[in-house]
Amino acid sequence: MSAVVTSCGRTGTNMVLEILTGSSFFRPTEPAEDKKVFTRGIIYNERYLTKCDTVYYEYENIKNTLIANNEMKIIWTIRDPRDMILSKFRRGVPKERGGDCKRIADDATLDGALLDINKMMGIYKNLISEFNDRVMLVKMEDAILDTEGIAKNMCEFLSVIFQSDMVEFWKRMRVDHKRARYSGKDISQVGLYKHWRDVYDGWFVKNDIDIESAFSYLDHLVRYFKYEG
Repeated sequence: MSAVVTSCGRTGTNMVLEILTGSSFFRPTEPAEDKKVFTRGIIYNERYLTKCDTVYYEYENIKNTLIANNEMKIIWTIRDPRDMILSKFRRGVPKERGGDCKRIADDATLDGALLDINKMMGIYKNLISEFNDRVMLVKMEDAILDTEGIAKNMCEFLSVIFQSDMVEFWKRMRVDHKRARYSGKDISQVGLYKHWRDVYDGWFVKNDIDIESAFSYLDHLVRYFKYEG
């Protein structure tokens, strides 16, 4: 049973991936993200585990990979779209501005973030229309607040045995800046949008970013994934 964690960036793909690496069944890739997993056109080992953001492939790529790998399953992560875009804006700026990047990321602007999110949604909707039984949707918030419960649910979906090591995912973070940032579960990442003016020391206000307009573009996705209004 091979598995790939995927979605657009800032939805908890790394966190969910590292929860799964706590299972001795899987042989996770190194580096953590295999950007060519869906474009390589090969058969993967049953213990194969990786992540890949949707920016690196098109729907036909993932479709063809699933057809060729009939035991492969997909863990699709999602996050409250309002928190997602806050994270894209903040973490996508250069390190000297408190972000994760050498230069501003493509999805750290409103147009870029919406383009990335809309591509993700297009792939997701096509995927569940053709491969619904091979896709499990995992909300980042649930993975943070109920790590053990979500880990057990994923194990059941993937037909592997739950192991307690899966719960302490932060100890296995292989992405340098994430390992440095988190020493445990960070529940402060849940519901950022509720106090967006104050998060990151008021960064959005200081930079005069029109967050409320950005939120309005995402309202249909908030409803689609059944987040609170």
